[in-house]
Amino acid sequence: MTLGTSLLWIVVIGLIVWGGWLVGKKKKWKLVAKIVGGLVALCVVIGLAVWAWNWYQERPQPVSTLGSVSLGMTPVEVSLAIGKPAHDLLAGTLDEHHRQIFKQEYLGYYEYSVKYSSSVDPLFETAETVCTQGYTKIFGLGKFSSEKEVLDKLGTPSNESIRYDGLVKMLSFDKWNVAFEIEKGSVSTVCITSVGKVVYLNEYGSGQDI
Repeated sequence: MTLGTSLLWIVVIGLIVWGGWLVGKKKKWKLVAKIVGGLVALCVVIGLAVWAWNWYQERPQPVSTLGSVSLGMTPVEVSLAIGKPAHDLLAGTLDEHHRQIFKQEYLGYYEYSVKYSSSVDPLFETAETVCTQGYTKIFGLGKFSSEKEVLDKLGTPSNESIRYDGLVKMLSFDKWNVAFEIEKGSVSTVCITSVGKVVYLNEYGSGQDI
């Protein structure tokens, strides 16, 4: 419970106690009615304010940060933010555009994976796709949100990539720099990307199963 919520409850309880004392001692029914009406009005105003704030915070807009990691960070900036990577993934292989892939995975509460842009000099590699299977949310959408919730809020995805085994798919929304992996109808992974879409290296129907 936050300090503001605690203070609000203290005021509400104090007014109720005061109203009860007035009723018991002075029979001030009209005053009690005014107090109750005032409390109801106050609750309505607070409820509307909270709803408006949540709506504003969760409105769709271009995203560049996921938790503690931002697009454009270098590998050392990422490690300074979230620690040493558990291991490198796909190092030395090629992506769908025949570029070298350098990807690191960070295990822990947030379970980040970061894919970097290709560069001859590792010092100039920057994060171009960041994903997490943790509980970080974007626009109020995150792990265990339904696919319907994602589509209702963001509309038709700009790209859909299905993994080679046909069990999961990645829905990308280039307007917002975000993508959501869907497994069994729910979000399993949240991603941000600066390249417009997140795709599986081996997609369904590609003829590759590894």
